[in-house]
Amino acid sequence: MNSIPTEAGVNRHQIKPELTSFAVAIIAVNSALVGIPVVNYVLGILGVACYPYLFVTERKNLAMVLAVGTLIIASIVSGLTGMFSLLLSVTLPGIAIGWAMKSDRTAGEAIILGFLPAFVIMLFFLINRAELEAVLVLAIDEGIAQMTTLPGFLEDTESMQESLHSFGKTIFMIMPSLILLSGLFNSFIGYLIASKILRKRDYEVPTIPHFTRWKPNYNLVWLFIAGLFISVIGVEGTKAVGWNILVFTGIIYFVIGLAVVENFFMKAKMPVFFKILFYIGILFAQLFSLVVLAGVGLFDSWFNFRNRGSATTV
Repeated sequence: MNSIPTEAGVNRHQIKPELTSFAVAIIAVNSALVGIPVVNYVLGILGVACYPYLFVTERKNLAMVLAVGTLIIASIVSGLTGMFSLLLSVTLPGIAIGWAMKSDRTAGEAIILGFLPAFVIMLFFLINRAELEAVLVLAIDEGIAQMTTLPGFLEDTESMQESLHSFGKTIFMIMPSLILLSGLFNSFIGYLIASKILRKRDYEVPTIPHFTRWKPNYNLVWLFIAGLFISVIGVEGTKAVGWNILVFTGIIYFVIGLAVVENFFMKAKMPVFFKILFYIGILFAQLFSLVVLAGVGLFDSWFNFRNRGSATTV
């Protein structure tokens, strides 16, 4: 990764021991707190951002030593489950993004590389799905049983139980797509944080295009069409695959639809008040907004609503 040269070919911005110490501390602490949900999630995203910083600032060996050491710590503190969780959600994505940045890959390529370990997490979920679903059903039944002991509780527990079971089954059906979307989001945020910090230190790293210029690879259209076909035409055993493809691609096209609308707002110089009303409307009409904006994002692949040449594939 190139950096801005200074006297004698040395980039003085590389010498930032306080930032390096901070990055090391974040990665180390995250390994010890891998079992604490919210704290672990926040530190995990920061950890994903810290590895690229170490790679680009010529501290690759330190990053690799940290990776091995933190995995050992996680295995001691939280067992193999904690170790694999750290490996797949923080260590591998961070190292992949760091390698991509160091190799002058585009922002999109780096984010995709950091996203790939999410497929392994999804595979682990599918292997253990029956067991996890049974735990959820048991938790729902126990929760309802405890609620019936409360004074004045007169609800129809049977219908409530059926509704919660149905909701849980639906969530478990689309969980693979949610896992992948979460991995993609974490990789994106990790890259965003790392790139901003590095550019402030005068390192030349590819930036993520402005939101209004986002446009996915055209081949994603065919994945969406395949998911639609499988979910409608496929047999019962394959419909879940189709629905997961639709959820994954649909959320991406929803975000692209927002980018198209935001681009229109910018060109029309729309007052902030009306933009706020629009986004509030999205919150109140979630399903309708999701379908409409996903459709806008999808058809933008063919019609390029933001004019040809104005959007950037990410």
